Amino acid sequence: MLGKRIFQTLSKIVVAYAGMALISVSHSPSFDPSGNREIKNGDINKETERKKKIQETLSRIASIFAYPDDIDEAINEALRETGRLCNASRSYLFLFHEKQATMDNTHEWCAVGVKPQKEKLRNLSIDMFPWWLSNLKKGEMIHIKDLASLPTEASAEKKIMEEQDIKSVLSLPVFIDGELKGFIGFDNVSETGEWKPEDIDSLFTLSTLMTMALKNNRMQAEIEQRANHLKKILDLSSVPILIASEDGTSKYLNRRFTGTFKYELTDIPDLEHFFRLTIPDTRLRKVAINECKTKMEDPLPGTNPVEWEILCKDGSTRIVNINHTIVDRDSIFIFIDLTERKRSEEMLHLNESRLEALLDLNRKKDLSVKEIADFALEKGVHLTSSKVGYIAFLDRDRSTLTIDSWSSEVGKKCKTAERPRVFQLSNTGLWGEVARQEKPIVLNEYDSPSPMKKGYPPGHIKLERTLNVPIFDGKKLVGVAGVANKDNDYDQSDIHQLMLLMEGMWEIIEHIKADEKLRSYTEELTKLNVELQQLNSEMKYVEEIKRNFLANVSHELRTPLMPIVGYSGLLSEEYFGKLNGRQKEILSIVIKNGEHLKRLIDSLLYLSSLQTKEFNYERDFLQLTDVINKAISITSMENSDSQKKIVFEPGETLPLIYADKDYISELFIHLLNNAYKFTYNGGTISITAESDNKHVSISIADDGVGISEEKLEKIFDVFYQGDGSKTRKFSGTGIGLHMCKKICEDHGGDIRIESKENSGTTVHLRFPIYTEE
Repeated sequence: MLGKRIFQTLSKIVVAYAGMALISVSHSPSFDPSGNREIKNGDINKETERKKKIQETLSRIASIFAYPDDIDEAINEALRETGRLCNASRSYLFLFHEKQATMDNTHEWCAVGVKPQKEKLRNLSIDMFPWWLSNLKKGEMIHIKDLASLPTEASAEKKIMEEQDIKSVLSLPVFIDGELKGFIGFDNVSETGEWKPEDIDSLFTLSTLMTMALKNNRMQAEIEQRANHLKKILDLSSVPILIASEDGTSKYLNRRFTGTFKYELTDIPDLEHFFRLTIPDTRLRKVAINECKTKMEDPLPGTNPVEWEILCKDGSTRIVNINHTIVDRDSIFIFIDLTERKRSEEMLHLNESRLEALLDLNRKKDLSVKEIADFALEKGVHLTSSKVGYIAFLDRDRSTLTIDSWSSEVGKKCKTAERPRVFQLSNTGLWGEVARQEKPIVLNEYDSPSPMKKGYPPGHIKLERTLNVPIFDGKKLVGVAGVANKDNDYDQSDIHQLMLLMEGMWEIIEHIKADEKLRSYTEELTKLNVELQQLNSEMKYVEEIKRNFLANVSHELRTPLMPIVGYSGLLSEEYFGKLNGRQKEILSIVIKNGEHLKRLIDSLLYLSSLQTKEFNYERDFLQLTDVINKAISITSMENSDSQKKIVFEPGETLPLIYADKDYISELFIHLLNNAYKFTYNGGTISITAESDNKHVSISIADDGVGISEEKLEKIFDVFYQGDGSKTRKFSGTGIGLHMCKKICEDHGGDIRIESKENSGTTVHLRFPIYTEE
């Protein structure tokens, strides 16, 4: 706009100047051949008409350049008007490219019958026309009445003009800001000769107006380019910006403004609309406008930002700092969006309050469950800015809700005749719906119809807004909590805070319950431990009596038995005289049962030593072949009446072992007696032996009754017998194999049994070979 006003003023001056020049030309006096001044009325009238036509044309050209919709169309029209006025064959404009290396014939007008040349004269190198450009750079007019008059150095220019059939030329330079940017001119292709002074003046005027127009157009382009650049910068800004004129009219909103507040420029044509839309409350809007006016009048623009809550077009709100400054009388409002920061600060404050509440609860572990619930509920009401609240817990079968806590305001304001605490879940409305759906339910307009509500009794506190949340123990629903009557709507933050607080409360309640159970268990355990210690003392006393009794009984039995066994042996050897057949038979039975009784007494002695689990071994070097042969002799004699046989084939001589001879002998005697006992009449007991670099391995196999898999697992347990009934077929104390296992392991060996029911049994023993190491 400023450029147009300047152009209009200058164009009037130029046209006025041109008019004066024309007057001076048209009124130049003429003289007759005698030298007397001659004035012709016809000439005066013609000159007057021509002058008028020139002024009208130049004024029209000036008006064309004053308000051009399209600068190119304005230049073309000006060339046409001027070319016709000056009877030119062709009028044209050449402009240099930005880097000044080439030029184009950008605009031209051609008279009827004259061929256009513009398309042929594009991207011409400036170096092709040194003479022409040299004159133009000096600001000189090029006036060629005949091509023959061109100097030699203008040969390049002459050639081009001849190609275009040009007879005469008139051209003027176009300077913009003191720099040659092109040239304007007339051609005549019909005749040679000088151009008239008024033609020169018209071209000068056209050159001046066109230079001004081009300069103004360049200024407008630069202004527009800068405005677009500034708009891009503002659109890329991370903060919303509004620009308003001095009278309050909205001029510009950047993209961030529209993206944040959702308003377009058409929504807020002025600041009054902006405040009315963004601050609906009349009182607050008045305060905001007055405060804004104060800031606009502030001698230090940009200071003292104003903080307000802005209502967006989509109904949401944003908290912003409004900074204001003034540039060229335009008011620039910069909005710093504080919403997320404020929400974060509020959330941080709520989190701190909730954590403080839970910390307080942790410190109150001496409180009862109800006291904990009461405390947590009051904190929940406070955290959500509510007025009232409740906590209800589910029973184990999830059929009833029991109100455990009411907030303090309920007791003050609730006027219902009765205040029940237990509610059937199936008949409960909103509370029950939370438990049934196991998710939070918010009603910010409680009076609006809802199938979830079942109403409340007369005298109940009027509810406006409610928030109800489930209470979980992990994934298990344990209760429901609710708050009501916040001044504004409940949101996701309220749900989050209340649920976390209630879950924290439940964890503390569970800890309290667990502590109570632990204390109860500890007391019970202490009591049981005392009783156990008493029983243990009694058992030790009884065990001592049992051990002493077994030792004494064994000793008392062994003392008379030894002479019986000894004298029986002497008698069998006929030491006291010859025996007949019947006597030998009876004596054999005595010896056999004496040995059996001796073995039973030895088992009792072993049993009495089980508590200490220590045998007194007297170790020496043993050859197992000898031990096994002796055991075979003893067991064969004890079982001489059976029809079973023992086969022992040791093969190579076995390596020595380091062991107690008596205990190892007892081990093999017991195992062979077992084999005799469980082998069918006519059966065979096979003994094999082998050795490697580290061990001697012995296997005792029978083809007897075998052992079931179930009983095989317990075969080495003390007192275990395959058949423990009083009517069992096979006798024994149940400690023999346990004793064998202990003797074997005490000597660094191991024992295992393989057997299948009705398929015989094999006992595998292994002893370490003696080495000097």
